[in-house]
Amino acid sequence: MNEETNVTFEEAMIQLDNVVKQLENNEIGLEEAMNLYQNGVKLAALCEKQLKNAEEKMVQLVQADGETTDFEMKEPEA
Repeated sequence: MNEETNVTFEEAMIQLDNVVKQLENNEIGLEEAMNLYQNGVKLAALCEKQLKNAEEKMVQLVQADGETTDFEMKEPEA
């Protein structure tokens, strides 16, 4: 992952999916697996940050009459 500020959420998810596929390959060495894992952690953090930013943008929704209302994300029930 080079310049993370230029990576979209979708691109980061594709890269993360590729990292997972490579880690599932039993033919890579320990050093490469550690590097891939580290890159995967960075990509996951980037995706989480971008999702949080999107959530914050949705916190205020404009209703038809122009008033704003808070939008609260609910955690899924287990």
